Amino acid sequence: MKKLMMTLILVPTLLAGCGADATSSGIETRINDELGVDAHVPQTFDYPIGIASIEYGFHMEDGDVVLDDPFFANIQYQLATEEPFEGIDREAWEEEHRSEIIYGDFYQEPSVVSMRISKDSFGSIIDAGTQTISGHVVQYQFLQRDANDIVIIGFDIENVGYLLNYQLIDGQTEEDAQAFASEIIEYYQ
Repeated sequence: MKKLMMTLILVPTLLAGCGADATSSGIETRINDELGVDAHVPQTFDYPIGIASIEYGFHMEDGDVVLDDPFFANIQYQLATEEPFEGIDREAWEEEHRSEIIYGDFYQEPSVVSMRISKDSFGSIIDAGTQTISGHVVQYQFLQRDANDIVIIGFDIENVGYLLNYQLIDGQTEEDAQAFASEIIEYYQ
């Protein structure tokens, strides 16, 4: 009985101590295994990871969709993760998006950061300029919108592509978006 009580006390304490770091580390490991890359998933105490998924390539075979190797991961940092969306069929979503949800759920609160991690290259951002962040040249675009401004940053580093869509909500600034990208770049330095 004493062992059971200690387990009931210690396990939640240990899990609580792992927090966001354990979450981002576990997601990072899964992405690295699936994509065959050395990706970095920043830990942020400001915004929790709401959902992470791996998207697969596909081809048609006898009229059926056949999944190929994974080609990128998507991670959503949410404003909050307190109110999940009700009624979303995860299996149907995964099938429709040729994806596998590897962490989390869909939430009603808005996404602050959407991050796509790709093998080799993120591609390009239409009409983007360039900036240097932590000594690394990135494609950079600042979009002014009525609802909120958006910073889009794309870069390739060590055979991994990153595309960040950073919503300037909840007091976030352009400098916060740059700092987020900087953390990823500095991981490789």
